[in-house]
Formats: sequence, structure tokens, C-alpha cells
Amino acid sequence: MLVSDLRNCVAELRAVIKGNGVSLGLSITSTMGGPILDYRISLDLVGPFIDEAAFNERLKLGAVPNAVHQTGHNIVFTHADFNMRNILVDPRTRRLSGIVDWENAGWYPEYWEYTKAYFITKLWWRWLAIMDSVFHGKERYRDELETEDTLWRFDDPWS
Repeated sequence: MLVSDLRNCVAELRAVIKGNGVSLGLSITSTMGGPILDYRISLDLVGPFIDEAAFNERLKLGAVPNAVHQTGHNIVFTHADFNMRNILVDPRTRRLSGIVDWENAGWYPEYWEYTKAYFITKLWWRWLAIMDSVFHGKERYRDELETEDTLWRFDDPWS
């Protein structure tokens, strides 16, 4: 049931449309249309980004110049921090009861929620199996996850 609940939640998030007051001319933004806060990228605000190519350029590392994300993904509303601490589950029903910690939320490429789950939760294989099921991820976003994995090994925003 949790996988189904999370799939429905992701579908609802992805259906959110940028409203008035949000920079419609910019692709990758925070919820308010400004810079994003995402600890995978930086400890500081970055962006906003005009398009996915500009976002990808920010993710590139000189040490691994061939590790570059593809473009052409849908830009969707994303929580951007799906991890076990932020997904609340009712222990009696094993159903989703809430999602907390929305500070990283915004509009990102569609793979971002999935690859971020791997970035945040590298060692909890059961949780990652749930994320694979929610996002149909292993096949659908395999290339993006491989790119992210390469980038993670060479870039530590905390250092």
C-alpha cells in the first residue's frame, strides 16, 4: 500500500502547475520561482535555471567532464527530499500519513526525486527498493542514476 500511496502522491505533485507570481520563463526554480536550495548541489542557494541544459551545466564537474545528464526531461514539481525521515507512515495501516520537510521543493527534471532518494539514502536498500517501485526507476532513470552516482563520487557539497 505504501508504494501505491507514494505513486499517487508523486503523480499529484507532478500535476502541480506553476501559478501566478512564479517565474514562468524559468524552468528549474524553487516553489516561489527563485533560486533552489538543494544540498545535493550546494549548501547555498543556486539558480534559478532558464532550462535543463543550464541546470546540467551547474551539475558538471571538471574531474569527470563526460558525466553529463541528458536533456529533454519533463520539468515537474518535486519534493526533492524523499527519504525515510520525511515520509510519515501510519504503523497500524502501513499507509502514507504525510510528507514533511519541504524546504527543497520546486520544479526539477522528472528524474530528480528518484536520484535524490539514492543520494540521501545510499545504504538503506529496502527503502531504495520502495523508491525503485514508486518511480519505476531502475530502467526508466538508469542513465541519470549512473550519471548522478559518478558525480556524487567526485563532488561533496559538504566539504
